[in-house]
Amino acid sequence: MDKDQASFIDRIYGAALEPHLWHELLPDIMDWLDCFAADMSVIRHGQGIVANVSVTPDPTVLPEYIEYYWAINPRVEFGAAARVGQILSDRDIPLERRKRSEYYQEYVPRHRLGDYMGALMRNDRDGMAYVGFLLPADAGPQRISSSSA
Repeated sequence: MDKDQASFIDRIYGAALEPHLWHELLPDIMDWLDCFAADMSVIRHGQGIVANVSVTPDPTVLPEYIEYYWAINPRVEFGAAARVGQILSDRDIPLERRKRSEYYQEYVPRHRLGDYMGALMRNDRDGMAYVGFLLPADAGPQRISSSSA
């Protein structure tokens, strides 16, 4: 690992302790992963998304998601059963479940969203927190493989 990589990883760990730094860090992580959008969210059981930091070129993506689609996104249900530190991906959700999902059939194509990959950072009786990254729809499956290495 070179000095720049080590410094970048130090920034990520530092931001874990100082959440206000995520506004500065998410765009840098997006550049590093070459992704379309990034977000960090805290979801409280019974309340929905109570905190969110997002970076996206399309300002309609997040409000529409928070208002309606997060509650029917199969990924949220999958995340609720995941372990802290577990990497979550759209590919973990069975294809048949995605085909029946309003989120995958309406929201994802409308915003030209590609594969999602993220990590569960907290999962307890109060709720969960995660950081996630979206590739653009035209990125193709190879970008996920090369970006996650």
